[in-house]
Amino acid sequence: MQDLVLRSESGALDPTKPFEPFSYEPSLGSDFLIGSQEIFSKALTEIKLKFDWQNMPSNFGTYYNHYGFIPLVSKSGFKVKAHYLKDRKWEAFKNGASNVFNLFQTNDEILLSNPKGFETLTEVTEITDFDSTTQNGFIKLEISGPNVSTGIKAFGHAQFKNAYVLAAINISKGVADTLPKEPYTPKTKSFSIDYKAAHQINLGVARTDDNPNGQLFHIGAFGPYLKKEAELTILPKYDFAGAFYIGIDNLTLPQNLNLLFQVAEGSENPDVLPPTVNWQYLQTNQWFDFDSEAILADGTNGMINSGIVSFDLPKEMTNDNSRLPADTYWIRAFVENEADGVCDMINVHPQAVKASFFNQENDL
Repeated sequence: MQDLVLRSESGALDPTKPFEPFSYEPSLGSDFLIGSQEIFSKALTEIKLKFDWQNMPSNFGTYYNHYGFIPLVSKSGFKVKAHYLKDRKWEAFKNGASNVFNLFQTNDEILLSNPKGFETLTEVTEITDFDSTTQNGFIKLEISGPNVSTGIKAFGHAQFKNAYVLAAINISKGVADTLPKEPYTPKTKSFSIDYKAAHQINLGVARTDDNPNGQLFHIGAFGPYLKKEAELTILPKYDFAGAFYIGIDNLTLPQNLNLLFQVAEGSENPDVLPPTVNWQYLQTNQWFDFDSEAILADGTNGMINSGIVSFDLPKEMTNDNSRLPADTYWIRAFVENEADGVCDMINVHPQAVKASFFNQENDL
């Protein structure tokens, strides 16, 4: 993964281009910051920091031979400490008991197995950069070695000038000596992270700021919604043969509503008994049955003929749901079986009233 936020002491870094992770003149304490909302919000079991080091010396002892260091430095002598950010504080990122790792490893990968500090999910907001207000979502590598009193410190940038001047003086005096090479500055052609994560979601535990437990969402026909019912299923479950959804705007709840259902009378299947038509309303992404007295009248006789259905809409209805288009109040009619036992729908008209004609022998 390369969709990362990277920083060194020199500023922001692009993981798709060559860069110096510890700046141009790294020293003890120089750090490399790595941020990702996706990665560091998860319960991690393994992290691989993958470098592609550029022009790295094949033998550091030979490379730094003319600095006069004792003992000679080796590839395994370059160390980094790993830390992770938690609530704006840097904590030791341990592999077992230690948070110190070899910087240059086999296959140019730093492997962190079962990293401490990421055993559970972590709340991480969108990351675009790092500053003093950043709460979570970052790890850092900090140069901690070599650090020997008589030897090289970090990559020797602070010691190079003296070593070069001494060698130049010796040469000018005719003393056999060799000018030291400029210190190696770690530069990687690219950088990426591979990771593994595992988390057991307890759907019976509520999600809180202190416990960002996973949640189960269903993706329905019209939109996603959080599954809160006592019966939890991986896939959406529909316990009906057919349903008809009606969205209503500009309601002031509680309110009575008359809907005229115009049906194609006679279009129902005559070989089945008319099914019972049930009515529900949507509240915070959950469907609730209308109370029996809330269906004030049903002139359709269960959608067998055209007629008016009168509703007493409850104040509990909501219009900010995600499973159906928002800014709309929703009701639905459904049948548990024999969906073809009701008539085909032609149209629905709101605010309908029933008018009766009485013949008064007037001229028409």
